[in-house]
Amino acid sequence: MESHQNKMCVVDLDFPSDHGHPPTAEFHEFDVSPEFGIKFPDGICSIHLVESMDELFAVCVFYVGFDPTNVSAARIFKMEDSCGEETVAWHRVDDIGDRAFLLTGTNMATWCSASTNNLKGSTLYFFLDFLLGDRDLYIYDVQEQSMETVQVHDQLESKVVHTEPYWINVPPF
Repeated sequence: MESHQNKMCVVDLDFPSDHGHPPTAEFHEFDVSPEFGIKFPDGICSIHLVESMDELFAVCVFYVGFDPTNVSAARIFKMEDSCGEETVAWHRVDDIGDRAFLLTGTNMATWCSASTNNLKGSTLYFFLDFLLGDRDLYIYDVQEQSMETVQVHDQLESKVVHTEPYWINVPPF
């Protein structure tokens, strides 16, 4: 959820296994104000939540102005909580280890082990505006803060393929 009031909200849904009890929802609100040191680039952004190895990440891809085909930066934040007090905060991370985050244009995301899938670790893989004709794969290196573009469709294929791609993460056997 996005807000210009320096707040972020989470709705925690609980579906009991006992069907005699109704589902419950808890609303949590926490501060993301400037005193926490979180600075965002100007322009619009897309946000993807990724759960990986029992950790929650927010991947923010920022665009120059309002142009969704021109990436200016990417930032990854990890949800941190403390045991004693109910302090919950997002902290920026510059390394996600041997993980590759796979993002879609619909704000869905998954992850995989980079080394077991012949990918580079600490990277984001995504397409920008597939439906408007951009068929390139973008690989963003989180540590280097650099981006590589890979052409995955030639011009003829791009006229045939009209559905937006999605990632399938097959669990190991």
